[in-house]
Amino acid sequence: MTGRERLLTALRGKTPDVVPVTWELVGRFANALTGRHDWKAMVDAHREMGSAVFNLQGVGPHLAVDLPEGYEDCAKGEEQADGSYLTTGTLTTPRGQLTGRRISNFVQGDPLVPKTIDYLVKKREDYDVFEDYVVHAARGAHPNTAQSEEARAYVGEDGLVGFWMGDSLYHVAHSRRDTEYILDLMEIPARMHRVFEAVDQLKEKE
Repeated sequence: MTGRERLLTALRGKTPDVVPVTWELVGRFANALTGRHDWKAMVDAHREMGSAVFNLQGVGPHLAVDLPEGYEDCAKGEEQADGSYLTTGTLTTPRGQLTGRRISNFVQGDPLVPKTIDYLVKKREDYDVFEDYVVHAARGAHPNTAQSEEARAYVGEDGLVGFWMGDSLYHVAHSRRDTEYILDLMEIPARMHRVFEAVDQLKEKE
């Protein structure tokens, strides 16, 4: 049996010739092993380790989004004087603009560790802009499977290419500091419910 056949056999509740060994190999480990951190590096790291390719991250299908005029989601990266890498993300709608920042390459020997230093949603009123963007993104969203198809061909019989999809709660959590997010859920549940309903529309397109 191939790695792909073993995984499929096990997932169907049957017994493969050899137990398929796999694990959640991420870009950080791939970078340490191969010097690269893209999805192909993850596949190559699996092959080097002898494990079956599974839980492959970053291959989609992705949502392509056609936004109306006045709406934009952009990210800009810039290397800092101390060697770290700063990524600034901006959401723009007619209701306003939200900006968040993340840094990476600040841990010696583990450059892919990220840290959010400035969240998109800084105050509760920012949810108005966030929700407005998500609603319009959902309306113009459509799946793009090109990278998934490329990954399927690259993996071949060495494993399976799956699909990662987070839930609405997780999606919003990335945009708000943890403690403030928890307080929002407790203190303004009706407002948060409307935000989640908007994000649900986007998740349904996935």
